[in-house]
Amino acid sequence: MVYEMVWTNPVPGRYLLTARSQDDRGAESVSAPVQIWVVRTNEPPVTNLPTVVTITAPDPVASEGTNCVRWDGWNCCVSPANWCGTNMAVFVVRRSGPTNAALTVYYRVDGTASNGVDYAELPGMVTIPAGRWASEIKVVPVDDLLPEPLETVVLRLCVPPATTASVPPYLVGYPGRAAAVIVDNDAQRPATSVLSDRCFHVMRPGTNGTSWRIDCSTNLVDWTPVCTTTVTDGAIHFVDPDADDLTQRYYRALPDTSPPTQ
Repeated sequence: MVYEMVWTNPVPGRYLLTARSQDDRGAESVSAPVQIWVVRTNEPPVTNLPTVVTITAPDPVASEGTNCVRWDGWNCCVSPANWCGTNMAVFVVRRSGPTNAALTVYYRVDGTASNGVDYAELPGMVTIPAGRWASEIKVVPVDDLLPEPLETVVLRLCVPPATTASVPPYLVGYPGRAAAVIVDNDAQRPATSVLSDRCFHVMRPGTNGTSWRIDCSTNLVDWTPVCTTTVTDGAIHFVDPDADDLTQRYYRALPDTSPPTQ
């Protein structure tokens, strides 16, 4: 059952909202607080719109170990164009608006892999330097020599955890959450599958160095671009952390001749 309310004419500022429920026997439950900002609109000229930040995972596969990764059908040591070393996953945080100042963006770390145990610890924040549109977050897997299943790293953007500003330094846009996977030593290249935490991993063969735009749809008619990925291991990979929120979801990959720059 869904309940709704309309909050009219709130005063601009920062708020923490909770939902309280009570059953017919008087038992109560209170939700975790949700932080929101109310900002002024429709006051021309608008010159101070908040920055909008998003996150994607253009390289969503990391692999334990420092040797060449040899998955079926792909030997990375054959050609100089291929790569040997630590195979890291890469997230990209991107902002809109002016770039004249640095912007620190905060994120929450989730997933079945443990932060600081299965991969080098992520601090929960990343700074986009002045003059840049985006900054990378790299997931460096820890080679623990233990046999493990495919594990996930999910990053969700959030507003600064402690601020009294009446206007947020940025707003979280779409996508505000992205995911990657960590492959165990000598494991096969991960196939398309539903993962243990209900993330969905999509894999299709691709040519190394080419860029592809990943679109999602719930009806095969309306498509929403969610990520641009570059093929690095002979396959197009995309990990969807939002798949379990919908009853059905479809994916397509289209060649992207103008991938976003940083």
